[in-house]
Amino acid sequence: MSEFLILIAAEARKLRRTLALGLTLAAPAVVVALYFVYLLNVAPGRWPRDGQAWLTFTRMCIGLWSFLMLPLCICLVTALLNGVEHANHQWKHLFALPVARWRVYLAKLAVASALVAASFFLLLPLVIAGGWTAQAVRPWLGFGLVPVAAIAALLAKTLLASTLLIAIHHQVSFRWPSMTLALGLGIVGTVGSFVVVNSERWGRYFPWSMPTRVSSGHDPRAGLVLLLSLAGAVLVAAWGSRGAERREPTA
Repeated sequence: MSEFLILIAAEARKLRRTLALGLTLAAPAVVVALYFVYLLNVAPGRWPRDGQAWLTFTRMCIGLWSFLMLPLCICLVTALLNGVEHANHQWKHLFALPVARWRVYLAKLAVASALVAASFFLLLPLVIAGGWTAQAVRPWLGFGLVPVAAIAALLAKTLLASTLLIAIHHQVSFRWPSMTLALGLGIVGTVGSFVVVNSERWGRYFPWSMPTRVSSGHDPRAGLVLLLSLAGAVLVAAWGSRGAERREPTA
């Protein structure tokens, strides 16, 4: 376990050479900022007056986050983390060390997952700050007591629903050095989500639409989506770990 923690610490130090950390901080801020501007311009008749202000604002922010920004953020974060090794041809060096290759693979996956989780954690104070600031400017918006537990629970479920997506993008960017391939997959998956996200037959099984299915609160089988995402992430991670042991990624 100590060896694995050392690998994670080494990966964390490498973040200084990538834009991954900055992206993790900037992406959720952009989403909340967009809907904060919306609050400053929304007409009274288009805003709920039944005490649902926080729920409405939260679902708007998390909806845009899970549907558009999150898939692209995951794609970029994983590509940037693995791109450090591809760009500097460091895979042969890493795999020559007296460390199991599968641990290197999982350490990078753990760091990528931690960065995505950090963006979710950042969303909570950003949403609250956005609501409070909008309330100060436009008191009629009706933001009352903050339902912190409800907002946190929704964010946690959406994060769990994104685990399969993180594992898929990590595997692709780990295996192939092409940034174009990694970004292309993210773009195609995000566009595909526009088509299938509302499909009762395919929406809950498509990795790029899983977070949106959960964050919307309208899927009666959201528990199944969470289970599929977690189980799929474990399978992809196991497959990727085995592949890391058997062959080196293209340098």
